Amino acid sequence: IVVKPEEPKCTAPAISEFTANKHEITVGDGVDFKIDINSDCFKKWIIWFNDGLQQPATGTNTHDKAWYRFTRAGTFIVTLVAQDEQGRTVKATVKIVVKPEEPKCAAPAISEFTANNKEVTIGEKVDFTIKIDSDCFEKWTVDFGDDTRQATGKDTKDKAWHKFEQVGTFVVKLTAVDAKDRTVKEAVRIVVKPEKPKCAAPAISE
Repeated sequence: IVVKPEEPKCTAPAISEFTANKHEITVGDGVDFKIDINSDCFKKWIIWFNDGLQQPATGTNTHDKAWYRFTRAGTFIVTLVAQDEQGRTVKATVKIVVKPEEPKCAAPAISEFTANNKEVTIGEKVDFTIKIDSDCFEKWTVDFGDDTRQATGKDTKDKAWHKFEQVGTFVVKLTAVDAKDRTVKEAVRIVVKPEKPKCAAPAISE
């Protein structure tokens, strides 16, 4: 009679931890995964990233880590499969949301802010030309400096106008704002003179 040693007990594998350091990312970002598996006869683990692009990650340690860079947008259910020497498996999942890469957005710049006339009389209309360079432009505001009103717009190429009803020198300020709340300013100085007295045609009185 041959008496063999008792085989060690081998309970079914259990995943005690499968976590990601980030659950919402943008395209091109990487994610770290932490793996912790309980098993007396562990064989290997496999992670399927389920984005249809690359091969799964694999390992043979019960306490391990994995890293993956997502290169397409979408919602992906990342699946960890742990397997023991008897072929028994257990699974765990983590959801990763990958958002499209945000378009590049340089700070706004004012390429033109001009007035068609910088010296006017009271009540005379002044036209302003506005040109702004921005990939993520939000709005512009013109303060005419006379405590009357402001003009606003949302086009990078636009116009504004104003009639000054008081004498003085006014600093007209353009402020451009982008989607990231970055601002840029430019100013034009307008001189407003009194209205010229009316001049009637000459007449011979005697």
